[in-house]
Amino acid sequence: MKILLAYSSTTGNTERIAKYIAGLDAAIDLVKIEETLGVSEDYDLIILGGWIDKGTFDKKTLKYMEGIKQKKVAFFYTLSAYANSKHAYDCTHTIKALLEKNENEVLNFFHCQGPVSEGLKKMMYGFDKDHPHYPDPARIRKWALAENHPNEEDFEVAKSFLNYTLRMVK
Repeated sequence: MKILLAYSSTTGNTERIAKYIAGLDAAIDLVKIEETLGVSEDYDLIILGGWIDKGTFDKKTLKYMEGIKQKKVAFFYTLSAYANSKHAYDCTHTIKALLEKNENEVLNFFHCQGPVSEGLKKMMYGFDKDHPHYPDPARIRKWALAENHPNEEDFEVAKSFLNYTLRMVK
């Protein structure tokens, strides 16, 4: 079985998870989305990894996804929000719907919490205090907790994600 894991990463969080997953199975070809020309039809499974921007995958990953049609796919993403948050739930369903729009079979997905980029923090500190994303004490605490990810528990989830996905392909 041929497997492609294509990912996009800005802060390194998604890249760490992608490299971990790729290291679990020699059949996985690991590529950065910006370093590939497109999706080869030769793959039995495509795993996408990206980070969340405005409720969906980042622009590079979204553009790459447009070329994935009628394939078995799985995906993961990094986001500072908690896995059980409404925001993570909404992101998952948005990405899944986009993949299914191109007649892909979505086998599995997971969310890994990760630190907020310094650029995003800087932008949020520029918001008015009444803005819903202004960094109030609760948001700052959440950012501090997210700094500890990805961690060993996240890597165990990534391993389970891959194992389950491979079982679904067979």
